[in-house]
Amino acid sequence: MYNNVAWNRTTYGAVLINPNGRSTSGDRIYNNTSGTDTNVATTFGGTYSDTEIVNNIGVTGNDPGITNSNNFISRFGGDHEWQEGELRVVLHARALGTLGAPLESIRESGRSGAQALAQAIRERTARTADHLAPRPASA
Repeated sequence: MYNNVAWNRTTYGAVLINPNGRSTSGDRIYNNTSGTDTNVATTFGGTYSDTEIVNNIGVTGNDPGITNSNNFISRFGGDHEWQEGELRVVLHARALGTLGAPLESIRESGRSGAQALAQAIRERTARTADHLAPRPASA
């Protein structure tokens, strides 16, 4: 399963693997995320072998037989750090709270649906910018 975004409160994220008590092998889950859920790849009871969960954003299954790598997992925010050659990357994540909720656009008399949507986007942008303001530099 490659390059997907789940939306609208899926609970399980973009991927649910449920071998139903049996075994599964060779699953490949790359480059997925969920817009409204902390999970990206949920696994349920069974036996896993040769299963790879790579380059996803969100909480992933970690049963025996599953290899997780390069996943950005942040349920509550925090720092994530890795290095590629001489490039060192540090991401400071923060929980989104209600910023991940669907937009609500209220149509008012005399305004088009496009105007209402544009206003909702402007308001969400301002809230997001306030929420993600840079952290003070550490000494």
